[in-house]
Amino acid sequence: MKRKYSWLDNYRYIFGNYFKADKLLFLYWFIYLIASVLAPLSNVLFPVIVIQALENHVSLVNLLIICLVIFTVRGVILYIYQYLNEVNLKKIVNVRKSVFDKLFIEQCYDMDYQIYENSHTKEVLEKASPALWRSIYNGIPGVVFYTIILIENVLGLIVYSILIGTLNPWIVLLLIGLSLVRFVSFNHAKEYEKKNAESKSKISVYISYLQKQAQEIQGGKDVRIYQLQRWLMSLFKEKNREYCKSEASERSRYLISDFAGLFLDFIRDGVAYAYILMNMGSGMTISAMVFYINMVGGFGRWVTTIVNTFSVISREMMSINWYREFLELDKDKTYEISQDIESLKQPWQIEFKDVCFAYAGSQKMILNHLNLVIHEKEKIAIVGLNGAGKTTLIKLICGLYHPNSGKILINGVDIETIDRDVLFSHIAAVFQDTQPLSLSIKENIVLRREVNDSEKYQKSLIDSGFLSIVHSLPKGESTAIGKEVDAQGVLLSGGETQKLLCARALYKDSELLILDEPTAALDALAESEMYEKYYQMTQNKTSIFISHRLASTKFCDRIIYFEDGIISEMGSHDELIALGGKYAHLFDVQGHYYREGGDVDEKY
Repeated sequence: MKRKYSWLDNYRYIFGNYFKADKLLFLYWFIYLIASVLAPLSNVLFPVIVIQALENHVSLVNLLIICLVIFTVRGVILYIYQYLNEVNLKKIVNVRKSVFDKLFIEQCYDMDYQIYENSHTKEVLEKASPALWRSIYNGIPGVVFYTIILIENVLGLIVYSILIGTLNPWIVLLLIGLSLVRFVSFNHAKEYEKKNAESKSKISVYISYLQKQAQEIQGGKDVRIYQLQRWLMSLFKEKNREYCKSEASERSRYLISDFAGLFLDFIRDGVAYAYILMNMGSGMTISAMVFYINMVGGFGRWVTTIVNTFSVISREMMSINWYREFLELDKDKTYEISQDIESLKQPWQIEFKDVCFAYAGSQKMILNHLNLVIHEKEKIAIVGLNGAGKTTLIKLICGLYHPNSGKILINGVDIETIDRDVLFSHIAAVFQDTQPLSLSIKENIVLRREVNDSEKYQKSLIDSGFLSIVHSLPKGESTAIGKEVDAQGVLLSGGETQKLLCARALYKDSELLILDEPTAALDALAESEMYEKYYQMTQNKTSIFISHRLASTKFCDRIIYFEDGIISEMGSHDELIALGGKYAHLFDVQGHYYREGGDVDEKY
C-alpha cells in the first residue's frame, strides 16, 4: 500500500462524506446515542426503584403508579432506541450506495486504462471491493455502524464508572485496570490476524475465482467436455482447506485470549461483588446492593463490547485503506488540453515519431523506436505473429496506453495533450474480445437510452445487415442481449454479434475506425461478408485493420508487417507478394489452409 491512512484520516473522510450527503443523520445518531445509554441504565434503575419503594412501605396504589410510570418511560426509551437503530442502518447503507459506490464505479470507468489494466491495480481493486459490497456490517457502512456502537459503549462505560465511583473510586480503577489487561490480550490475537490477512487474501481470491468459474455459462462447455469438474473441485477443496487452516490458527489465538478474558472477568467481578457484600454489614440497603451489583455487571458488558467493536473497526479500516488507495491511483495523470481540437474533426493522419513502449516492470520493448505515418482516409492492415505489438499499437493510437518515449501526433496534435474524452469521441473500434452489454439491442448500438438521430440509427441497422435479425426477435430493438439482467434476453451468435458491433461503429460515425481481429470467431463465408461491410464503412475514413487472416488485407491501401516491435515489411498486397518475404509466406500458408488437402506450416 502506497499510503498509510490513519484512523483519524479515514474518519474525516467517511463522516465528512456522510455529513455532506445527509446532515439530518447526525441528529438521529445523537438522539440514538442518548437512548442507547438510557435503555440499559433503565434496566438497572427501575428494579432498584421498585425495591426501594417496597423498603419504604409505599402503598399498593402508589406502587402501581410507580410501576406504570416506569414501564411507560422504559417503553418510550426502547421504542426510540429500536426505531432509530433501524432508520440509521438504512440511511447508512443508502449513503454508501449514493456516495461511496458512485465514487468507486466512476473510478473504475474513468481511470486511465493503462493504470486500470496493470496487476497492482487489480490487486488493489480486489482488496478495496469489500469496503462496499461484502455486507452492510462490513467496510464503510460497517465502520460507521460499529463506531456508533463504540461511542455508545464508551458513553455507557463513563456513566457506569461515575455511578460505581460513588461507592468507592478504587473499585473503578480496579475494574478499568483489569479491563485494560484483557484488551492487551485481545489485541495480541488481533495483530496476528492482521499479519495473516495477506496470505488469507490470496487464498480468498483463488477461491472466489473458482466459485466464479462454476457460475460462468461460457466456461461451462469446456468444464463438461474436458471433464474438469473433479479437478476444479479438488482445487476448490484444497484452497478451502488452506483457508480453514489459516482461519483456525487465528481462532486458536482468540480462544486463548477468550480464556484469559474469562479469568480476568472472574477476578474483576469477584473482587467487586465481595466488596459490595462486605458493605452490606455497614448499613447498605438491599436496593443499593442490587444497584451496584447490576452496575458492575453492566460495566463488564460495556468493556467487552468496546474491545470487540474496536477489533471489528480495526479490521474494516484495512479495506477502507485499500478503497481510498484505489480512488487515488491515477490522480497524478492530467492532460494539458490542446487548443487545436477542431483538427480532430477531419479525417485523421496519425504519425508515430520514434515511439517506444514497454509494459511496467518489463525490460522488453513491445514497440522499439517506431516511426510511421498513417495518412488521412488511408486503409491500413496491421499483420504479424502473436506478440508482435499489433494490439499495443492500437491501444497507443486510442490513447489507452502512453508511450515510454517519442510522440504520437493526430493531425499534428500531440495525443498526450488531448483530453481522453475528446479523443475517444472521435474513435470507433471493434475489438476481438468486445462483448455486448446486457441491455437492449437499441441501447447497445446507440450506447444511451434514447436515439438522437433516428435516420442514422436505421441506416446503421441496414448497412450492417442487422435489421433482419432485429425484425426476427419478438421484442425487436427492445430485446435484451444476454440473460444476466433479463431472463428473456437472447444470446447472439458470433456473426450476429459482429453485425451488432458493426452497427454500433456505423452509428458513431467517427473520424477513425479500428477493427482489431473483428472476424476471429467467424467462418470464411461470414468473414467475407463482414469484410465487405467493413470496406463500405471505411470510405472517406482513416481505418486500421488487425487480423491474423489475410483476407482483410487485399482491400487495404497499405499493409504493415510487424515483428518484434518493429516494421519488418510494408507495402500494398501486390508489392509484398512480389517481395516474397514473410508476408508472402504467411499468405501462402493461409491459402493452403483454405484449399482442401493443403498442409499448414504450424509455425504460422
